[in-house]
Amino acid sequence: MVFNDVLSVYMGAFLVIYNCVCFFVYLFVCFFFFLCSMMNASSEGLVLADRSGLNPHTLLDVLDLGGIANPMFRLKGPTMIQNSYSPAFPLKHQQKDMRLALALGDGNAYLCQ
Repeated sequence: MVFNDVLSVYMGAFLVIYNCVCFFVYLFVCFFFFLCSMMNASSEGLVLADRSGLNPHTLLDVLDLGGIANPMFRLKGPTMIQNSYSPAFPLKHQQKDMRLALALGDGNAYLCQ
C-alpha cells in the first residue's frame, strides 16, 4: 500500500483524506471562518431580539426548529443570554483565524472577476 503522499485528518464524525497539505490549511481556515461568523451572528441576533422586546430563549427555540439549527447555538446561546462569557477559545486566535480567512479570500479574489 502506498499512502506516503496521502494525508488524513479526523473531522469529528468522518475522516477526510487528501494528498495536499494546502487542502487542510484551506479547509481549517474555511471551517473557522464559518465558526467565527456564526458566533458573531448569534451574539448580535440575541442582542437584537432582547432589545426588540423578544425573549432571547424563544429565539433560540425557533432557531433550533429550522435549517440553521446547530449545536453551537444550543451550547453558547443560553450562556450568552446569561452574560456568561467564560472563554473556551481565546479571542486572539479567533481574530487570527478571521485574518487568515480574509487573506485567503483576497488571494482568491481574481477567481471571481
